[in-house]
Amino acid sequence: MDLLSCEAVDIPNILQCRSTLLRTSLAYLENGRLKALSPIREYIRRVHPPSHKLGEGLRQHWDNMLVLWKSHKELPSGSLVSRLRSNLGNIDSLTQVTLARELSGADRQRLMHSILSLDLFSQNILKGKSPLAQYVVSRIEASGDRGLRWKHTCSCLDLGDYYSLPPTQADVLIAQGIQYFTLENDPAAEADFYKVAARYHYLTGNLPKALEFHRRGMTAIENQNIRDHLTAVNLKAETCPTGIGHSVSGKRITRNQAAAHWAMKKMCNTSDLCKIGRDILVTYGHEGSSREVNVLDIEAGLKFEKSEYDDARNVFKAVVHMTELNRHPYFHCNVLLNLVKIDLVMGRDESDILRGLDSAKKAATRIGWTQGMLFGERLMAGVHLARGEAATAQGMYILCFKSCQKAYMIPGATQCLEMLGDITYGMCGLEETWHWTVTYLAPESELMEISCQHTRPCDVWATFSWPKETQRRL
Repeated sequence: MDLLSCEAVDIPNILQCRSTLLRTSLAYLENGRLKALSPIREYIRRVHPPSHKLGEGLRQHWDNMLVLWKSHKELPSGSLVSRLRSNLGNIDSLTQVTLARELSGADRQRLMHSILSLDLFSQNILKGKSPLAQYVVSRIEASGDRGLRWKHTCSCLDLGDYYSLPPTQADVLIAQGIQYFTLENDPAAEADFYKVAARYHYLTGNLPKALEFHRRGMTAIENQNIRDHLTAVNLKAETCPTGIGHSVSGKRITRNQAAAHWAMKKMCNTSDLCKIGRDILVTYGHEGSSREVNVLDIEAGLKFEKSEYDDARNVFKAVVHMTELNRHPYFHCNVLLNLVKIDLVMGRDESDILRGLDSAKKAATRIGWTQGMLFGERLMAGVHLARGEAATAQGMYILCFKSCQKAYMIPGATQCLEMLGDITYGMCGLEETWHWTVTYLAPESELMEISCQHTRPCDVWATFSWPKETQRRL
């Protein structure tokens, strides 16, 4: 109420109106917020609708707050996030009222940009996609506005709406985006675009391209002296025992340090930094957001690496609850798959594993997430291995490795090679196991080009351009 009475909104007699509603029992206070029962609220809207000036002034005020949030996501927000979160329904209603009015072309374009900001905030706080986002797509098709189109494209890449986009189409789209932002001579927007391009490639498993765009984004920032404008994305393709690259998306310093400690296998440091990251998120008003989901995901992965499977399972279950109902499809699907992975390692009942795997694979198929589908295939190969069906498991791992090669998904490829190159699983003979082991140790730049055809060990060895240190160790 104090916010509504400020000069920026300019609503006359707002405090007197509140007193009248409370005195006549038409409204009540709950946790400091003025509320009214639905029938009363709808009657007031119908009989005493707000003037255009009042409603539009209020909508623009909230739009300014969304712009402020977007441009300062890395800074303490005070009560900004909680105020926006609690008024999300009101902002949506005000925007719908404006949409129903006759607007000039310029005003409608500005409204579309406001809807994109609203949609971004809604998904960042795990409230799902704004139902108003569909109007942006229609407007882009009708107007041909390139600026709106590329802002929408950035939003889709950032929020994971393009998981189903084939790599070839993504490459064309990103190349067009780079050309557009270069010609616009807007260094901040160009840096943002590199960031979301890096995020797209990271989430779809192409870590080399993710690193390339990350570096280009950082170069754009450094050249234009706008380092603080961009939330840096720390993407690593470390060759660890698990072959997984990790990125912690908490606050910048904590995130980067945690990723570095993980790569160095300093588990205690990583655990401490995850806790610090969560504390910072609460302090900055980002609890219950996609950022907290990122930190929880890393924390659960850490517990899994330390063989604390029950604890990892509990953290992943918390993420499932936070991301259900289509709030964050990528993380929801990823966590479902990781829960199956834990159950498989713990030797739980096969019927429970298959039931969880079926749900996870359906979720991956629904959002068109190729990396998730292949993760599911690797888990199914693990089920066959647990049954003692070594030949079937071997065939599935090889097929999955080929698919990961084709899509340039290094983490998935290395995980398949880990299994194929471990003689204790009994999937391959000694010579073939050597083939897969040497392939696993291949330089990253050549891993995706290797033939899956089994050859003599000396031929495999000669295929690669080994660094001198690696040659000495082998």
